[in-house]
Amino acid sequence: MSLPKSFNILYNYFSEETKKVLHDVFYVTMKALYFKHKRKTEIYEESRKRKHKKYKGIFRLKRQDVSNAMTLVDFHLSNYEEIEVKDELAENFGVVSEGEALKYFDLYVEGIVKDIHNREVMIDEEAIRFMYKDSKTQEHSISSENYEEIRAKRLPWIRETLRHAKEIYEVTEKNGMKYLYVREYKVIFKNQDGKIDSNINYFLIVVRKETGKPLRFITAFPIDRYVNLLRQIEPGHPYVF
Repeated sequence: MSLPKSFNILYNYFSEETKKVLHDVFYVTMKALYFKHKRKTEIYEESRKRKHKKYKGIFRLKRQDVSNAMTLVDFHLSNYEEIEVKDELAENFGVVSEGEALKYFDLYVEGIVKDIHNREVMIDEEAIRFMYKDSKTQEHSISSENYEEIRAKRLPWIRETLRHAKEIYEVTEKNGMKYLYVREYKVIFKNQDGKIDSNINYFLIVVRKETGKPLRFITAFPIDRYVNLLRQIEPGHPYVF
């Protein structure tokens, strides 16, 4: 049998089960490419403005961009793992005051953690800033009115994620490297009808490596939508030790 030259004929060669796999994988890849194209277009336009050049045409993705996106999505899907939130991981659910959150951070979060590659990540006292965010400036300014309980509820997830996350992405920066640790947490709850339901919280931790310095925790936050997770990890490359 000769290889079909038409995309549609080739696609229809596969079983319905295989078609679903193809659809899922390539659809996720196209979403990642959408964010890559949008990000690189903004960089391209800004560069032309700085050089005082008139904008001509549109930015086009290169073959390497597509290959990188496929590699990233394969790494993401291969390491995707939903962890049920229970026991210690759920101990901060409920009302968590600012004082209780600071005490928990001091007792159970601050210190050195080793990731799955045996790399040490320092979580120092400056890391408490991740629990605060000014809604106007987006700065992590430590002030009671900027305290975000939703982040405090997920304090137990920080060490768990750093220790066990297989999804680690590296992003090159001007003064070093940034690493994104990702883990998917499944939260079980009762809905308004009293039935057991669940949702997935994508949890992302940002760690920075500056020249001549150890890895250092910068911030962490939950992501409620899958497309927003893809937007966050798209600039990165899979970290493979």
